Order: sequence, then C-alpha cells, then structure tokens
Amino acid sequence: MAVTVHDFAAFQRTFGGLWPLSPLSFAVEQFFDHGGRCAVIVRVINGGAPSTLTLKCGADTLVLESLVSGGHEFLRASVDYDNLPPQQTDCFNLVIQRVREHHAEHIEEQETYRRISTSSNTQRFVGKELAKSALVKIRGNVPVQRPDATRQSGSNQVSYVHCNHDGNDGEPLSDYDLIGSVSESTGLFALMQLEQ
Repeated sequence: MAVTVHDFAAFQRTFGGLWPLSPLSFAVEQFFDHGGRCAVIVRVINGGAPSTLTLKCGADTLVLESLVSGGHEFLRASVDYDNLPPQQTDCFNLVIQRVREHHAEHIEEQETYRRISTSSNTQRFVGKELAKSALVKIRGNVPVQRPDATRQSGSNQVSYVHCNHDGNDGEPLSDYDLIGSVSESTGLFALMQLEQ
C-alpha cells in the first residue's frame, strides 16, 4: 500500500525511525530537511514475517500480530481493569505501543482501547475493536477469559508485555519485488492507488 507522508514525524509513525540498514529512512529525513513537502512511500518485502505479542489469559493466550512484517517492528502492550465494575469480568483496557527498539521507552505510536470485551456479542468486542487498529490484528481465536492485568509484581504500577522475537525481514529484495504485482497492488504498482 502506498502511504503519503508530509513530514518525517509521519514517516516515523508509520515506518519507524532512522535505521542504519535502511538508506531510505535517511533519504526521507534529508528530503524533508531540505524543503520536501510530500513523499509517497511503499513498503516492499520478500517473504518477511510479522512479530507477535502474547497476552496471558489465565491458562489460555490472546495473540496479537503486527500488521507490518519485519524484525524491526517493536510492539508492547499493557492490560488493566481500571474503572471497570467488578461484575464486568469479560472487560479490560488495552494499550498497544510501537517503540523505537526492543525494551526502549521512546514511544513512536500508541493505541488505547477502553472497556473492550472478550465476549463476541458485545458492542466493544476486542475482535471488532482491533479490526480498526493500525498496529496489530488478532491471530487465532479470542479466549473466553480476558487477558491478565500486566502489573509489576507487588505494586499497582503498569507493566508491559513485549513482542516476541519472531518477526523477520525475509530475503533480500529482487527486481521483481520492487516492480511488484498489478493484481496485488504491490511494489511500483501500489502507486496506482494514488489519486491522479
């Protein structure tokens, strides 16, 4: 998908910050530093895999999968039950963050979901709410039990679950990857989605 950005901060929110192995990130930064006003970016991969994030739900798990493939998409999540009535045992609050690097504190993007539920017949079902996410999607089924709260042991302070180390960048790019597919709107053909 082609993404239009109007400054380097928008590039960082969508694609991450400067990365020594990616000359593109430095090129985009220089483009805006020297007066550029609009850049169109297409992410191209060759068989990369997204990272996952596993939230414990008692004996079960809720697995979230990054929408972006690659080993440099660092996500973390927190779960709490703040301001929820005790009888709403299916409800929880969820915060998902993209950070600059694993266990870093610099937050590049954040999504907050309040009073979401593991019950599929409610308005705020986690499956429906996360379908709107720009960071993750649900992999597999939603457990019946809500995710365990992520608190530091012995305190009320919020703790985070960090993504697993299972994302990868795939194989080196070929000319075919860069050119892409007309039917799948990948590579250069993703630019055809832009309004003329």
